[in-house]
Amino acid sequence: MIDLSYFIQLSNNKTSFLIKVMDIFIQETPNDLLALEKNYSVSNYKKVKEICHKLKGLFKSYNMVELTKYTLELEAFAKSENFPTESSELLKKIQNTYEKARLEMIELKSKYK
Repeated sequence: MIDLSYFIQLSNNKTSFLIKVMDIFIQETPNDLLALEKNYSVSNYKKVKEICHKLKGLFKSYNMVELTKYTLELEAFAKSENFPTESSELLKKIQNTYEKARLEMIELKSKYK
């Protein structure tokens, strides 16, 4: 699910850089997901759009196709200022898929230590 090739190229194979990038994904992204859920629950379309845009870029940089797609779709709903019924399913998919990716990232990180 995770492709580190972009970050490997950026880092010139520096392990410390890769570990830092993985730590950000593991430790900071959950805060963004909590903010996304909170703002979604109060229909704060502007914040949902901003958070989805940020996450979309992050997920795309790891070549996480599913997560990129889900955040793109939720961002589109936020842009249209309409959260239809299926948007709550998208939020759940983002949360669940991220959790699987986070566990995979933890495992990947252990290989670089």
